[in-house]
Amino acid sequence: MRKEEGAAEKLAEFVRYAIGREFPEIDGTAPLATQAIEMLRAFARRQAETVTAWVRVGYVQGNMNSDNCLLSGRTMDYGPFGFVEEYSELWTPFTSDMEAKFGFERQPLAAQVRNAPPRSVSTTTTLPSHSRSFLAQVNVMTLGRALIPLFDGDGREEAIDALQSIVQEEYPAALKASMDEMRRAKLGIAVWDDGADALWKALRPLMAKSAVDFVIFFRQLASITNADAAAAAAAGLSDDAAAADVLLERVSPSFYSEESAREAQGEWREWFAAYARRLAADGRPDGERSAEIRRTSPKYTPREWMLAEAYRAAEKSDFGPLEELAALFRAPFDEHPELEAKYYRRAPHGQAKVGGLSYFS
Repeated sequence: MRKEEGAAEKLAEFVRYAIGREFPEIDGTAPLATQAIEMLRAFARRQAETVTAWVRVGYVQGNMNSDNCLLSGRTMDYGPFGFVEEYSELWTPFTSDMEAKFGFERQPLAAQVRNAPPRSVSTTTTLPSHSRSFLAQVNVMTLGRALIPLFDGDGREEAIDALQSIVQEEYPAALKASMDEMRRAKLGIAVWDDGADALWKALRPLMAKSAVDFVIFFRQLASITNADAAAAAAAGLSDDAAAADVLLERVSPSFYSEESAREAQGEWREWFAAYARRLAADGRPDGERSAEIRRTSPKYTPREWMLAEAYRAAEKSDFGPLEELAALFRAPFDEHPELEAKYYRRAPHGQAKVGGLSYFS
């Protein structure tokens, strides 16, 4: 019993320290149980913001276990990470992740527990479930479980219910809101609604089928004008496919395979016609929409073939490429026209599947 009491005291000491260091917005004069609940709530919000930011720029952390996640909501493990080039929702640079559990678009939900059994409120090591099929984010849930020994007395079950609500309800809601806002901005549309969601859901498999560069595609969307969109929206697919093809041409630098693009041309025409109708209905000025897309979608990301070329040059005492990359990644959303031809492009032929350049183990 003394050992358990000592552990609880150590946990309380740690939680107070963590709150003081990482969560200054939490009222330090409130009861510790209240502070702990607010800490989990803040952590859940930060976790949602972090993984949304990763997907926004095409970043894959690679191994998003709870032991690689800081209380601040940031990650502490930069081992098997990378940036998506040719789009795949399950892309990962971590070859040991055979099931792609931490693949690109699984990151927001990578730590999900499906069909977890009910947990007993009496245990101090698990967070209880009120449903046999709850979905819980493991990183948030793991922290919630660790806090349970802080709660005792009459308010114990109420406090555990609060943790449960954060894990099962508040975190998924915060994640959805964050991801929806990110997707809205990347498409450059005015409001996220069912129509916008349908556009996004139709786009993802089309990008995968057509071998599209994730970063370049969204950056190129900023080049579509209202005049382009109005022409495509007015023409309609049956009347003038060429109008939709103008929009498709705007994103053509992102296609790795012309053959794949041709095979899916009809689907691309359909998608761009729907996208054009949405832009026309929104009526946002070109400058406003394009600027938002560019703020959300970087023009440059650290691609392994870029880094490998810079390393090889540095071995010969040529540090020019490293200095160029340093300039790019200090401001990756800027245009950098003097470096565009060299770095704003798809992976060079023959390097897309090379170990050490496209994936790590």
